[in-house]
Amino acid sequence: MWRTAIRDGRSIITRKCITRPGSSAETAAPADWRRKSETRGLPFCCICAMIVPTMRARQVSVVVLGLLSAWVSIDGAAQEAPAEISVDAQRLLEHIDTGDPSLRRRAFLQLEALREPATASVIRRYLADRRVELRILSVRALAAIEGVKAVPELLERVQRDRSPAVRLHAILALEPFVAQEASTVPVLIKALRDRQPDVRIAAIDVVSRIDHSEARDALKVRWERERHRDVRRVLESAMQRIGEP
Repeated sequence: MWRTAIRDGRSIITRKCITRPGSSAETAAPADWRRKSETRGLPFCCICAMIVPTMRARQVSVVVLGLLSAWVSIDGAAQEAPAEISVDAQRLLEHIDTGDPSLRRRAFLQLEALREPATASVIRRYLADRRVELRILSVRALAAIEGVKAVPELLERVQRDRSPAVRLHAILALEPFVAQEASTVPVLIKALRDRQPDVRIAAIDVVSRIDHSEARDALKVRWERERHRDVRRVLESAMQRIGEP
């Protein structure tokens, strides 16, 4: 039931009354229902103060829990929002798909220098691009931007990429993170047996700098089995580096 009053010659609704069956008692709802439009931007405690006095205990608990849940969701979404890409980085990302190879390479080099974390998600898409050059450039850029966080993607390129050039650059990109990520060692040791000599040479160079008995043993085995002249030349230097004749 709605109650009305006359103000300034106009009939207006002042409150809504609720009559329970079998009872003459009335419970007043909020005095001004237009107040909803005025609560935007108010603190949570103020909104509760406006609503709670006119409601039963069970209704209060439901409303408060609902408001609190919405408040937490909004706050959490704001905290989890990804960092924005700067205007300069956005311009460089647009150059990646250009038909000019030199412009594309310069764009990747500048993205490496900027090292904006927000650009990593875009660059990561090119790890599986059909163009070998883009996969190589994205491997290098991702390692520079994300650091050790990029290790899983680099390991996958070493193990699965069909291009020897991509595998080689992924191995070289892994070198700075060997001391921090033990998972890199078995993959690099396996790369000593890669079917391409250039990839084996890159793996030998990196593995020879790992201070680990497993790495030294793997180099000894490779020394005994390697037949490629250029690879053996690099192996000889590596064996001297680890103190083996």
